[in-house]
Amino acid sequence: MLNIMSSFQFSPALWVDFTIAALFLFSLSFYIFFFIRRKLYSIPFFFLSILTLINYYFLQFSLLTMTSFFFLLVLSITFMLVNLTELKARIDGIFRHRGQHASGVSYDKEMIYDILFDAVASLAKTRTGALITLERGISLTELTKNGTILNAPLNSELITTIFYKGTRLHDGAIIIRGSVILAASVYYTPTTKPLVIKHGSRHRAAIGISEISDAVTIVVSEETGRISIAYGGELESVYIDSFKKVLSNYMENRPTLD
Repeated sequence: MLNIMSSFQFSPALWVDFTIAALFLFSLSFYIFFFIRRKLYSIPFFFLSILTLINYYFLQFSLLTMTSFFFLLVLSITFMLVNLTELKARIDGIFRHRGQHASGVSYDKEMIYDILFDAVASLAKTRTGALITLERGISLTELTKNGTILNAPLNSELITTIFYKGTRLHDGAIIIRGSVILAASVYYTPTTKPLVIKHGSRHRAAIGISEISDAVTIVVSEETGRISIAYGGELESVYIDSFKKVLSNYMENRPTLD
């Protein structure tokens, strides 16, 4: 091994190739570790990445190098298949986030507001309690871990079905990222500050999430069917006739924290 080390020298082209490969492999491993909940799954990635680079450094494209690279490729494909839904949601979120910075608003905002209007109007009419959070600049991924991951396309029928009392997911909140229902049955820490008007657990939870993020949360009261929007630690009552206008103002004109 020492003879190999002393006799082998990288050309500039090989150094460039080696650097690109190292950056790619370690970037993949770090992404898996930091953004995927299955953190133990990243250990084989780290191990095989290091093994592949060591083999390549000393032996270039030897049988040992190609074998470790083959296993790394199989592991990567397996990882993508196992986490296909979550990866798709993350890729969609990246492009949606870039679109928001380029134009200032989401490309499908009107469709989203129409869907939410239909769902909220139906929930309010039947006095079905609901807690709907719209993610903005601050990621709410960590909060979804105490709920049920859905990654389902946004539609009003699904929202009303989730909050129907007969379903297992009706308690807690749903979190919406762009045009995707990220999770349901998510629980927030309720606010502890004193409120002038007596509010129930849903309203206190809505204020609580608004105190720690820039998300906009819609609340439908189970007792009265009244609609409220929580943002920045405050709660505003909203009439259904002006719901879309008020919601768009919160989503597009209030400060966004990245």
